Amino acid sequence: MFTYQHNVAGAWHALASAMVEAGLSPIQVFPLLGDGNAGSHNHEGTSKWDAVFVVVKDGGATPARPLNLSEAQSEHVRAHYDRWAKRLSKMTEGKFREADRRNFFRACLVAGALGMFSCPEAEGKTPLAAALKQPPPSSTEQKDAPDASVV
Repeated sequence: MFTYQHNVAGAWHALASAMVEAGLSPIQVFPLLGDGNAGSHNHEGTSKWDAVFVVVKDGGATPARPLNLSEAQSEHVRAHYDRWAKRLSKMTEGKFREADRRNFFRACLVAGALGMFSCPEAEGKTPLAAALKQPPPSSTEQKDAPDASVV
C-alpha cells in the first residue's frame, strides 16, 4: 500500500509504468486527506487529497505492455471515481476541490489501465497517456455507469 499525488499527467504515466515493471497490480484505490490545512504545498490549485493504492505483487515483473484502457474499463473507472467524488463532496463541504478531483481521477485511470476492474473486453483502445490528460467527469455524466464496488 502506498499514497501518491501529482499534478502532472506524465508523472502518473511514469507511476503506472513503474508499477508494471515492478509487477504490482492495484486491487483498490481510494482518496485520503493528506495535506490538510498546513504545509508548504497548501495553496490554491494544489491537491490536498492523496490517492491510496492497495496493491499485490503478481509474481514477478511483467513484460512491458502498452498501457491502454478499453471502453469497459473506462466506464468502470468513471463509476469508481464518481462514487468517491460524490461521497466526499457531500461529506467535506467543498473541501474536495477540482485539483483533488483531477488527482483522484488520474489515480483511478492508472488503476484501471493496470487491471483493477475485470472486464471481458481485454484489449484497450485509449492510451493511458491520452486518458490522463482528460478532465475528471462531472457527476451528471455517471448516471448510466456500471457498478464498481467501493470499500
